[in-house]
Amino acid sequence: MPLTIHLRRAVLAVAALAPGSAGWAACTVTATPMAFGEYRPTATQPTASAGSITLVCSQLLTLMPTYKISLSAGGGSFADRRMTSGGSQLRYQIYRDATYRQVWGDGTAGTTALSDTQLLNLLAMGKSYPVYGLIPARQNVPPGVYGDTILVTVTY
Repeated sequence: MPLTIHLRRAVLAVAALAPGSAGWAACTVTATPMAFGEYRPTATQPTASAGSITLVCSQLLTLMPTYKISLSAGGGSFADRRMTSGGSQLRYQIYRDATYRQVWGDGTAGTTALSDTQLLNLLAMGKSYPVYGLIPARQNVPPGVYGDTILVTVTY
């Protein structure tokens, strides 16, 4: 009887703000972690997850602020993000789109950052952006709890 290994995965995001221009005051960024759940090394399809990044400002001094949301490479490179459990590594990727074509990064190494200009938060309502994650199928890794930390940077 074959043995099925169940692995649990989570990618946590940490938020930061990097002021670059006037017109902003009292902004916060929150990120909903991506929880991949169980990963089966014998599955033939990738394991997907989704999260979100939300930007909320309680005061704006300009009506049409421009900002950029960048993600770090985490525990690998943009081309090869990796979650770890002890000494074991599991490849994964983070995307801006549900078709998994635009790798979300900082705009370098073939990645795209999100840039937006809009009437954002006159009433502190905020704007939320979806984040999509994918673990490629058939990675032979030992059971464990794998994780990575991605730094979310908002430049305005």
